[in-house]
Amino acid sequence: MIERAATFKTTDLSSQINPNAKCWVLTISEIGGFTQRLLMAVKYLSSLEVVCKDGMMCYSLLMGNIDANFEKEGAKWMAKRLLQACPYQRRQGFWEGFHLDWMHYNDNFINAFTHTRVTKYENSATIKMATPASDKGKRIPPVMLSKLAGFGMHMILMLQNVNDNQWTCIVVVNSKQTIYCYDSLGKRANMNILTEIADELRLNVPRSMSDICVAGFFRRCLYSITLVHSPIQRDSDNCGLFVCLYFWRRFDKEVGTNSSNDLIRQRWDILRAVMDFSNSSKDRK
Repeated sequence: MIERAATFKTTDLSSQINPNAKCWVLTISEIGGFTQRLLMAVKYLSSLEVVCKDGMMCYSLLMGNIDANFEKEGAKWMAKRLLQACPYQRRQGFWEGFHLDWMHYNDNFINAFTHTRVTKYENSATIKMATPASDKGKRIPPVMLSKLAGFGMHMILMLQNVNDNQWTCIVVVNSKQTIYCYDSLGKRANMNILTEIADELRLNVPRSMSDICVAGFFRRCLYSITLVHSPIQRDSDNCGLFVCLYFWRRFDKEVGTNSSNDLIRQRWDILRAVMDFSNSSKDRK
């Protein structure tokens, strides 16, 4: 369904978006809306007049042909070019309530993350943590601890924005009785804050999550804390994306390779290729 149209055939993607300007709006069922600006950004990949009737499946087709036609570093180079071709766009819903001007989301990456979480991995939860208190030992608000008491989830993703400019996360894996701390920039100060929060969390974790049965008796078991130092972010504005990627990797091998999941999986494959490309380039330097 096309809601309205404009006559222009070229656009400057570096310019600011005018919310009042007329443009193409292509709506694809169960996927979402795509403006003319987004469609034109990937026009060089193929003739959109031919493939747009297949909607997002055109992107999946192109990605599926990369490995066959580009070997090793060539595939990574092409993946990086494809990712850079898609302009940043805010995604509504997942980060609702956090209105930071510098926060960008690449295309449908965040949408892929939330889609998989909702439809397949129901035994997990996401918590957006408030700014940690200044007093050590009281970083986590009591209301947050009370919420954790009601969770019987396999895995909990706890998002923490440090100093209003860097997204970090704590992942609680109850089956492994482990708390993972991750900062995409690997800053010691950020890791220290996350470690303090994690340490406080494991001391106050609900008994239903930490008690183990030994010889018929329940015994308190403190969770271990693991600091995660990769993947490392190489740009300046995609920390939220890297946090989601780190959490996603814990489900990666279980993601389907056909139907709608294939399209979603390809997006993350591209991102990992770009990250590998960035790491290998730095190593060579």
